[in-house]
Amino acid sequence: MEKDWGFACLVEGAGETILFDTGGSGESLLANMQTLELDPADVDAVVLSHEHYDHIGGL
Repeated sequence: MEKDWGFACLVEGAGETILFDTGGSGESLLANMQTLELDPADVDAVVLSHEHYDHIGGL
């Protein structure tokens, strides 16, 4: 897993996959999803808590 500044949380349940915030880097987000064998195409929704870079930088 790559470390980066920011927060991202993937929630799976009730037949849906929701990404809550995206962290500070799209590169790190995608690398960590790949490490966990998660396909970004399987994310049904993205929820952003607020517009600080460390929460939306992975978009």
